[in-house]
Formats: sequence, structure tokens, C-alpha cells
Amino acid sequence: MVSTCAQVGLPSEEAIARTLIAYFVDRTGFQTINEDDTKTSVAAYYGGSWVDLRVYPMARAILALMRPAFEAKEREIGQHAEEDLAAEASLDLWRQRALSAEAKLAQAVEAPKVVQCIAEVAAAVGWQANVGASETAGLIVSVLAANPEQIGRFMEEGSELFIDGTMRAENGCLSHRAINGQIVEPTKLREIKGQSQ
Repeated sequence: MVSTCAQVGLPSEEAIARTLIAYFVDRTGFQTINEDDTKTSVAAYYGGSWVDLRVYPMARAILALMRPAFEAKEREIGQHAEEDLAAEASLDLWRQRALSAEAKLAQAVEAPKVVQCIAEVAAAVGWQANVGASETAGLIVSVLAANPEQIGRFMEEGSELFIDGTMRAENGCLSHRAINGQIVEPTKLREIKGQSQ
């Protein structure tokens, strides 16, 4: 079956990136940056210079986090649609059911709310910890991508996952820049801390 995630509500990387850029500019005072005034990224003043926050890699990670839920629901809808198609002769009836399935899928996975929640929690935690909201958002995406079972809990509890230790770099799947400037993979952190995953 041909994937139709884009047709049934999965946002594009571009749409997620634009949402993040708009949020960071509106809520944090970061500035848009680019070469040709297309406003394709944001920057924060850090260490005496403007630093590109690399919004598109964050958007790709968020999209990767959401895609499995869309695809699973799509397969479920596809199985039912294939069974129904054998008994249905009317193309109009099939189209009506497909539209109904799209509406159900859009309700089942509300991607913009997940992105908005990540941005809001990152801004709040970043402000409280005096660290960049963008870096905090990256940590959230990293941990949720590695532990998708935590998404529902994150949507309900938000920053509580920082307090209980769920939102830690070693629990994620993306590398980060350590205090000493080195790029460190989560697997290396787990080795250092004696964890396995």
C-alpha cells in the first residue's frame, strides 16, 4: 500500500520547522537568520555571538517521532478499507469513508499540539535553568524519540519528566554538546554511567 501520511494529516518537516521558528521568535526574543531573508532558522545570542539553533534537524527528529503513530493508524485504516472495498461497488461511498478515516486520524494524532507542548515546556525549563530553550527542546525530542511510550505522559505532565530524571541526555537517541565542547552520543553516556539500553 502506498503511504498517504502526508494526505491524512502528518505535517511536513517544513511546517514543523516554521512552527518552531515562529514560537521561538514570538516567545523567546530569538531572531530569524538566513542568507536571503527567507527566515529559515533562528539564532540565540550565546557566548558573545549569534548561534544558529539548527531548527530543521529538530523538525526532522520531531517528524520521525510522530511518523510511527501515523503509519500504524494508516495501516489499521488501510486494512479496514481493503476489506470494505471488496464489498463496495460505489466509488462515491469509498471516497466518503476515506474522508471519514482522514478525520479520525487527524483526531487520533494531533501533531501541532505535540510540537507546541515541546516548545512551551522547553521555553519554561530553559528559562528556569538559564539554558537555551532550543537545546532543551532538542533534549525533549531526543528522549521522546527513543522512548515513544513517554509521549502521553509528557503531554500530561510536561516538565515533571525533568524532575524525575526521565528527560536526561543518556535516555535519548541524539548526540549533544557536552560542557567541554565535545559531541557525545547517548550510548557513550550510558556506558560511562553503567547503564545499558
